[in-house]
Amino acid sequence: MPDSSRIWIFQGEKPIDPGELNKIEILMKSFIEDWTSHQSIVKASFSIQHQYFIIIAVDEAQVGPSGCSIDKLFRFVQSMESILGFSLLSKNKIALMKDNTIVTYNLNEFKSMVKQGSITPVDQYFDLMVQDKVGLDTEWIKPVTSGWVAKHVLN
Repeated sequence: MPDSSRIWIFQGEKPIDPGELNKIEILMKSFIEDWTSHQSIVKASFSIQHQYFIIIAVDEAQVGPSGCSIDKLFRFVQSMESILGFSLLSKNKIALMKDNTIVTYNLNEFKSMVKQGSITPVDQYFDLMVQDKVGLDTEWIKPVTSGWVAKHVLN
């Protein structure tokens, strides 16, 4: 996908196990092949990263997703949550790379860990707010002292 591709990152509450991975891949392939915007096929791709993240990229230069097609995407992800039995849409979880392992915390746990000194400025987190492929490549994994979580670390 081109660098300008728009992306969405969905984070699981837990690592995706191999059986779930196969289900997700089958469901995602089917969705991507049939995804339309105003009766035109959306040129999209997906990847599963670090066993936690489903990333969907759309080449908006081809057919940009409309509000309705984005709604379809989120309804699809909600249906996957039901099938898999865990959340992919929780905005309350922060995934950290700690000692080469991904650990997730809800926001209150994260704040508490910062106060205790268990989360330090050298730790990195996955910023789900990146909007395009360039951001995914350069800004997705960043120190906890930058981006939106910095206010919880620097205070």
